[in-house]
Amino acid sequence: MLFGHMKKAKLFSPRDKDINFNLNFLNGQIQDKILKPNQLFFIKFYNSLLNKYNFGELFGMLGIIILFLSFKRIINIKNDFLRKSYKLSIIISSFFIIFFVFSLMDKAFKITTTKEAIVISNEINVKSSPFLASKNTIFKIHEGY
Repeated sequence: MLFGHMKKAKLFSPRDKDINFNLNFLNGQIQDKILKPNQLFFIKFYNSLLNKYNFGELFGMLGIIILFLSFKRIINIKNDFLRKSYKLSIIISSFFIIFFVFSLMDKAFKITTTKEAIVISNEINVKSSPFLASKNTIFKIHEGY
């Protein structure tokens, strides 16, 4: 039961040293070492960014970018170089705004809809299909995972 709460706490406070220490300790106590398939580079990078910052920090970054854009708009640009750099900054800032909006939605979705369970029985067989007649056991999960 504690493992599920620690993973949920890590979503809300990803850089808390106590939570990370306890989660690493609990991960060391698990018998099963289930290997997940490798992810693509940009998906791994996106997930690491999402796991590094909490919801409030992502929202703050979005606010800073929008504030930066509004200040740039207020300043009257007379110089050609500044005008060209302004157009480039609008394009880059728009990309970051879209990125942070989708990141916020993804983070909120992960926090509210992720369902996890703790195995209480001694051992559970994971099958390749949901049918009871299926004989294909892929692997076994032991208590506590």
